[in-house]
Amino acid sequence: MHKREALFLGLSGVILVGFFHRIFAPFYPNLQGNLGHDYALFLPKLLDGYFWYRANGLLAVPWFTPAFCGGIPLFPDPQSVYYSLPQWLSFVTDPLTSVYLTLLLFAALGFIGFYFLLRWVFRTTSWTALLGAGLFLFNGFYVHRMIIGHLTYHPFMLVPWLAFFLLRMGPMSPPWHLHRVYDIVGAGLCMAYMVYAGMVNGTLPALASVVVIGLLHRVIQQQPSMFWQRLLLGGCLTLALCSAKLVAAMAYVHYFGRDAFRLPGVQRLSEAAALIARSLFLGAADKLVAEVFVNRQWTVARHELEYGVTCVPLLLLLMGGVAGVYRARAQAGQGHPKPWLQLGALVVLLLLPIVLNYYTSQWNTILKHLPILKNSSLLIRWISLYIPVVILLAAVGLDRMVSLRPYHSSVVILSLAVVVLLNSRADRAYYQKQSYDPQPIVQAYHRVQRHAWTPTIRHIAGVTHPAKRALMPLARNDVFVQGGSQLRCYEPLFGYRLEKFPRGTLSPGAVMEVHNGYFNLKNPACYVYPIANGCTPGDHFAVQQRSAAEAFITYQPFPFYVPGWQKAANLLTLTAVAGVLGFLIASTLGFFAHRVMAHIGFQGRH
Repeated sequence: MHKREALFLGLSGVILVGFFHRIFAPFYPNLQGNLGHDYALFLPKLLDGYFWYRANGLLAVPWFTPAFCGGIPLFPDPQSVYYSLPQWLSFVTDPLTSVYLTLLLFAALGFIGFYFLLRWVFRTTSWTALLGAGLFLFNGFYVHRMIIGHLTYHPFMLVPWLAFFLLRMGPMSPPWHLHRVYDIVGAGLCMAYMVYAGMVNGTLPALASVVVIGLLHRVIQQQPSMFWQRLLLGGCLTLALCSAKLVAAMAYVHYFGRDAFRLPGVQRLSEAAALIARSLFLGAADKLVAEVFVNRQWTVARHELEYGVTCVPLLLLLMGGVAGVYRARAQAGQGHPKPWLQLGALVVLLLLPIVLNYYTSQWNTILKHLPILKNSSLLIRWISLYIPVVILLAAVGLDRMVSLRPYHSSVVILSLAVVVLLNSRADRAYYQKQSYDPQPIVQAYHRVQRHAWTPTIRHIAGVTHPAKRALMPLARNDVFVQGGSQLRCYEPLFGYRLEKFPRGTLSPGAVMEVHNGYFNLKNPACYVYPIANGCTPGDHFAVQQRSAAEAFITYQPFPFYVPGWQKAANLLTLTAVAGVLGFLIASTLGFFAHRVMAHIGFQGRH
């Protein structure tokens, strides 16, 4: 990148991210000092991870936590965020600040990634690349998920980076012959981060979106890219890097599947298409969903319908963007066979969000038997597949419109001004009314940071109505900052109403209180490896395991048995991590050594 273009991108990014900050900072916290309701799940998790880090350092794996439900798995939890940026930031600043910094940093990453994707993969001008980057920065899916507290969706902003690594082509002269390996490693790291950051429900739509972008590149550019080879190799690297996490998560989920939830949908494909179009271009379609969704088990709240890219991409496409893309493809494809296979695959993938949200009893039965999908409670999130695709088509289409080429800078500036204006004036009263108070978590963080309290879980806490009915208040998980582990915890893996939580004899009271030879404390190893540990999911620590129970409640590791397949997965992950780090260090040192030698050689010739 030339210095002039780097300055253009940097200055534009600072301005647009500045507007982004100005619009969305008032939700961290909102006017009432509160956060989105699902931070009631993730802010305590971040503080809990900080407790583990303070007690054990950076390298110890947090297999379990005593803070919730009387003791549960942490590393095997598919939605664990311990190995992610917000958790790492919480090691140096409080959880509230860490989640807002994560919002800004990943917004900036998405902005830069989309610029690179358009500029150096789809070969657009810098102005149209800026348009796509700005549109992606302000996409409603990312920011509103983060505002409401769906912290595991922040890796969505890595989608353009993943597509960039899979599609980029560069020179093959030394030392850049390694660029393909760099790209495979980069793609593998992007996908691995999605796994470790807990993006369970968003990973498949994100990968489908990347595949659509890869197919579009083949159709539009008519250039080889090694996309499928890189995707295969990057996927293998991802599996190696994540094998320990994936194997542990599958072992855990095996006992606590979420396939009992109903899948809502619409009864007409035209209604699904209208819902998607409305959500993408005209704002959240909450009223339309209330009218057309059937088979609902839960209320479909406003944040589930935020996918907006504003009307700007739609207007650009209507102005001739699709025709512009097609003309460019036709010109580039002269002498080449028509890519019917790619077009067919594109149609199938682009129909997925519509088909998955279509409801008949027979189709619903099929979906409830498909891996991963059967554990979902709402498939409308697949609309996110369209966000990068629509933005890319609009930007590439504008770039290919010859008649508008002299006016690209004006069109882009006007378009981004409209995007910023629409975002600043959008009705977000729903988010200003969110009621989770982050202060107990923030205050506990500073207490531990000042060494004013050593985290220890001493009792099982429960909230009960005077009529002896158990209550589930929003901030119920926060009691661990007072040394309690919440009996009626907020843990979606056990069901939204704890339908699958094996409570057993767990009851409010001291955790080291003994009943029938067992402490009032779950042995979390039994949730994941019950056979290896001679127990069943939900069993408690026995009195003979006093030292293990005492270590557990003070955030110390305790001995438990791991089956051979988990040991093999752990070894594979460690080997892959060491290999990636070794390659990056060696190749970086080699690159600088090559530059130094080239500079010395140049000076010697003069």
